[in-house]
Amino acid sequence: MIKAIKQFIGFIFFIGPIALFWFIPWYWVILYYNLYWTYTSYVIYEANKDEKELSLLYCISLPLLFNFFGFLVVILTESKSKKVNEESSANNSSDNIKTEKSSYQKAIDLEIKKMKERIGKVDFSVSEEEFKAEPIKTLYKLSKELSKEEYLKKAKQIWKEYIIGRYNKFKDIDKDLFFIDVQNLRDDHYRLEPRFRVISHDEVTSSIDSDYVYQDSYWDEDFFEGYQIAHIYEQDNKPSEPCLVFFANSSWGGNYTEEEFDDMEGWAMYGDVGVISNQNILDIDDIDDPKTYEDVKKFFFSFDQICEYLAKCPIYDYKEALEAGALGEDIDFRSFDISGMEKKKTDINFCPNCGVKITEKINFCGDCGQKLN
Repeated sequence: MIKAIKQFIGFIFFIGPIALFWFIPWYWVILYYNLYWTYTSYVIYEANKDEKELSLLYCISLPLLFNFFGFLVVILTESKSKKVNEESSANNSSDNIKTEKSSYQKAIDLEIKKMKERIGKVDFSVSEEEFKAEPIKTLYKLSKELSKEEYLKKAKQIWKEYIIGRYNKFKDIDKDLFFIDVQNLRDDHYRLEPRFRVISHDEVTSSIDSDYVYQDSYWDEDFFEGYQIAHIYEQDNKPSEPCLVFFANSSWGGNYTEEEFDDMEGWAMYGDVGVISNQNILDIDDIDDPKTYEDVKKFFFSFDQICEYLAKCPIYDYKEALEAGALGEDIDFRSFDISGMEKKKTDINFCPNCGVKITEKINFCGDCGQKLN
């Protein structure tokens, strides 16, 4: 019985591996049979070693020789197969990277093309009749009619009335504190969205800090609405002069379509241009608590100061600024080149009325009072 079982197991080990040809590489099956015949030769030797007709080396030498050659075949074949797989994988990976780079580059090229097309046709200008944004419309008209001193006086009063009309809910507007937080959209032209911020006198407590100023102070979202605003080059801006420029006869959306707005990646996100105030607001945190109103107010504009600041902000016709190159080739509202507008103002060398030579940047002739355009 035991002998029959051993014979059956031996038969399975002899015949069974043939099926492996369909599941694993052929050379592994050949290697198995080489080992099988080596073991079989050893078993035959052990069964007949008492007769001393055959030595152990003689019995297993031929299977061992086949095993050696089979081992070499397996090593060489497996190494070659691995190299082919690596090369194929490397080629596939390289092709995938090229395809990914190509697709990514195509997407970038398409976006650049769309942006150039948008920039090439954009127009933020409107006619004088269409432009309704106040107080800019009135102020621009006055700037053309009045002398500089008269204009500043009148403009300051207009801004006071405009602010009071929007903030009549505040009880102590003369004690309220003001500043402007300037941010820009990340669209094709970095349009500015200045935020007119107010801290009422009632809210100024010993707990005020820079976090409160930026996060919790009152923000009038529509204070500067319906027209474009630019920020003067920092290197061109004098410390005592405003850094904002208002554009008459301009529109906020221009001739962009809703679809084109959607195509501007990141158009709803903001970048910081700067904070307009009397002093660096972050320095508030350096003042020890409890902070008093007197400690805090020096960092901000008073009501009178903010009106004076806004009155000094230059107002230009949008098309004139564009033609003067003050907004750059691609129109960037973050960096207005005011030198281009000042040069334009000095193009007149003689008064057209009395003929006096003009050597200064003035709006009216000093001899006859003629308005100089």
